[in-house]
Amino acid sequence: MELHQGFRKAYGARRVHQQLKRSGLSCSVRRVFRLMKTVGIKASSRWLYT
Repeated sequence: MELHQGFRKAYGARRVHQQLKRSGLSCSVRRVFRLMKTVGIKASSRWLYT
């Protein structure tokens, strides 16, 4: 999950889904969320606005 790691771990399932769609890969947001959950990846918004 390079997308998630790249920008202060702020990319959630929706943003990852958008990037995958732009790359030409098709999958649902729910699938991305489920895969991120099984791997233990969460979006963090704590440090975005400080």
